[in-house]
Amino acid sequence: AVVSTQSTGADNEMRFGCFYFWMLAAIVIEIILFSMLLFRLSKSVSQTSHQTRENARVRSKYVFPLMKYPLVNFVLAIPVTTNRIQNWVAPENPIFWLFLLHSMVYPLWGFINA
Repeated sequence: AVVSTQSTGADNEMRFGCFYFWMLAAIVIEIILFSMLLFRLSKSVSQTSHQTRENARVRSKYVFPLMKYPLVNFVLAIPVTTNRIQNWVAPENPIFWLFLLHSMVYPLWGFINA
């Protein structure tokens, strides 16, 4: 029996719809939720301690590190998603530097999330 390694357009559309769409939606939702959390946390810190050094220390200790997580997650998702979409649109014409960037960033993404 011969097994074909060629994927059809329907396979690619199903893969894009089932994985990439939800991954990008999760990243956007994550950014929105983190923004809401940071806004409320920053607001509560500023209301509890009025213009003190403690306010600045709490903000720098808790609020600013939380701002980095969704930003880093979004930045690391860009090359991975771009490469996969490019391979979906033009599978016969892969871009080497984009694949190289994808292969360097993808393990880093998991490491940073851990």
